Amino acid sequence: MVLYSWMAAITRPFTVPADVVTALPVAAGFALGLRATVARRALLARRALLARRALVADEASLDVPEARAGAGARRSMWPWVAALSLLGAWELAVYVAGLGHGRHAFPTLSSLYDEVTRWRAVKAALFAAWLALGWGLTRP
Repeated sequence: MVLYSWMAAITRPFTVPADVVTALPVAAGFALGLRATVARRALLARRALLARRALVADEASLDVPEARAGAGARRSMWPWVAALSLLGAWELAVYVAGLGHGRHAFPTLSSLYDEVTRWRAVKAALFAAWLALGWGLTRP
């Protein structure tokens, strides 16, 4: 992961090498997430089929922790969606307010990131943190 992060750190933003280095982990995370979702749905479908075969009248009485965990995970996404929406609105407001004043008067997160990532070691560390976060979110 350290070598891969360093490879990402030496690329220039908005170039083909930078896009490729970033797209590979995104594609891998998408594939892992899709695989986990398909496996979870197959497990729930199997349990529902077994419940029907056993002629259980009330499927809610079955112990299906994955179904409850999935519903809880969907509910817990709303704070993240709200926080990211507020962050995006703030970025847009700062961008519109700073249109003639320059980035130093009204910095956005992307301009602050650009200032910090002038140093390759910092950029590599941030990329490694991004990879670790993605691994933590898609880990089975």
